[in-house]
Amino acid sequence: MEDPNPKVKGRGIYLPKQAGLAVDVGCMEQEAAYLNEMYLPWIRTVRPFVTLKAAMILERKVLCRTGRREG
Repeated sequence: MEDPNPKVKGRGIYLPKQAGLAVDVGCMEQEAAYLNEMYLPWIRTVRPFVTLKAAMILERKVLCRTGRREG
């Protein structure tokens, strides 16, 4: 897939072609998008891809760094 970063401006395709390499664009684009799922939203929206991981104890409360229960 073509890099959506405007700073790249197609050089990822252009430079290998200039070196005489065969370049195919668009084949396996869905797989490439999946591999870059954290990068693509950031470059398109300037917002980071965020994953939240939380652990809760059995009473459905979150522990603070100090060990106190909150919630």
